[in-house]
This record gives sequence, C-alpha cells and structure tokens, in this order.
Amino acid sequence: MKEKSKFRKGLERILATGIVLFGGLVGSANASQGRLKIIYDMNNSSYDNYWCKLNHTTGTEEPNDVSDVSYGNRIFANNKGSKIVSIIDPYELQIDTRGLNSNTPVNLELSLHEEYGNDMYLSNQENSLKFSFFGTGWDFGNQPITLQQQDLSDLNKDGDVDFYDFAMLANDYGKTGNALAGDISGADGISDGNVDFHDVAYFSEGWLNKRVYPVYDVRDANELNNGIIPLPDLNGTYISEKPYANFQLRFDRLLADLNDNGKVDNRDYSLFANGWHNDSSNNHIGNISGLNGIPDFNSVSGNAIIDGYDLGRFSEGWLRDVNEPNTW
Repeated sequence: MKEKSKFRKGLERILATGIVLFGGLVGSANASQGRLKIIYDMNNSSYDNYWCKLNHTTGTEEPNDVSDVSYGNRIFANNKGSKIVSIIDPYELQIDTRGLNSNTPVNLELSLHEEYGNDMYLSNQENSLKFSFFGTGWDFGNQPITLQQQDLSDLNKDGDVDFYDFAMLANDYGKTGNALAGDISGADGISDGNVDFHDVAYFSEGWLNKRVYPVYDVRDANELNNGIIPLPDLNGTYISEKPYANFQLRFDRLLADLNDNGKVDNRDYSLFANGWHNDSSNNHIGNISGLNGIPDFNSVSGNAIIDGYDLGRFSEGWLRDVNEPNTW
C-alpha cells in the first residue's frame, strides 16, 4: 500500500502542474554520526560471509587514521568466503572511519577469498549485500545514501573511461599476474590473471561511453527489503582476492538526480520520461525503485523495469538540490 500511495501522489502532482511538475519537498537536514555495516552475503552457501563497516564520527581524519582497521588475519570456517573491503589506495579496510560531515565517496571492492589462494568455480550462486545501521542515533542524520556499481573499464576510478584508462590497459597488455589493473575480463567475463584480447574487448565496450548501472537507495533497501540489495548470480572461475566488481557508496547523490549534477530538475524528468516503460537491458537510468524499494528487473529477460514505483520515488525527489540541504 505504501508503494501504491507513493505512485498515486506522484502522478497527481504531475497531472496537476504539467511539465514544470511540483514544488520541492522541504525538511530539516543535517549530517550526523553514523555506523553502517555491509555484509557480503553468499546466501547460505558453503562460503563464509564477510563484512565491512563505515563510520562517520568526530575526531577522525581522512583519508585514513588510527581509527581504520585493515583487512587481514582472517579465520575461515570453510576455507573460503566472500570479501568486501573499502579501498583507500593502497589500503584495504575492513573498518573505514571518516569525519562527521564527510561526503567523500566510499569505494567498495568485492571478491572471493580462498584460504590457500586457490581459484574457485561457482555456478548460479546467489549473493547479495546487506546493509544495517547500528547504534541508536548513528544513522547519518538525513544524508542521502546511495550505492551504484562502477564500470571496471574505469581503471583509475575517476568516473570516466578515457585515455588515462587506455594507457593503463596498454601498459599491462600481454602481462600475467593477479594484481594487474588491466585484468578486467576473461573468457567467461571474469578477470583471469591475463591481460589480453578479452580485456581489450571489454574495455572497448565502455570506451568514452561508460556502462551505467542502477542506483540503489540504501535507506529504502533498509526500510523495505530488510537491508538487502541482490547482486547478479556468480558464474565461472574466480581468482582468490581478485576484485570482480566495484561499487561506490555516496552521501552526496540524490536518488532522483538521474544525470548526477546535484539537483533534480526538468533535465532529470526528460531522462525519466525517455526511459518510461522502455524495456531495454541498457536502460537503467530511471530504474530507481520497485515493490521492495529497490530497482527491479524482468525475471525472464533481466531488463530494467521503469514503472509507477519509480515515478513515485522520482516525485519525492523533485526540485531537491544536494547543495541546499533544506530541500532534502
């Protein structure tokens, strides 16, 4: 009923005011202390689940200080498990502590870890990320919290796939090893320890046209889906501790800000309207919600579904500006 109510209210506002849409929602906004735990859940498999934590609090420094805890000294129950870490180059952090008002993106890496360094083969293995706030009053105030997968072709992680990334790929081409930046794909679509034509083919698909993945609202997932954000099934051979997916957690992006320019306006509405009921596997822009508060996909084709749930959520963000917290 809550989702239908969101849709109805959003539609009523659009019909009442036309293309200009409706006024922004105003509320008190503040950044506050926060603790967020993220479990990389292998969904009842023989793999141990691992987690990382993000803290926002006073008395800390960025990029890293003594409050951070590095990944390591792990004890396995089944010799293998999931691995999720926050990356602050060159560190892999299990606990990442930042300043109270930090808006610095959190770069998360996912991989699998086998105790003896052996490769792991998986077939149709379900997996997910599970988010939870812990501690009364440690919910980051009302800052937006979004999660989005990043394009592996963006080798230097600056948000673009360009000549800088190409230079890094060219430098690694023909090499073999487990720590090569250019090793982003293989015969089965997973990094394989070699930088060859598979990596070039994957990179070329993202060249100057970065792959776009859906944006998830962590608070919506926590409220409506038990904190769970499902991930694509794992299939193929995975090198121990070799990242196969990168995600970015942000505190300065509004869910309805489809073009990510800091505010929700007619340009975002145009993007949303263009994707409305447009069942395309590449059309994730506008797929920002669903029955359980997270983007949904066709169970057969896997394509994005952009419908009334997304419209309702988009309407809630209308005319908000990330630089004007009183509009959040």
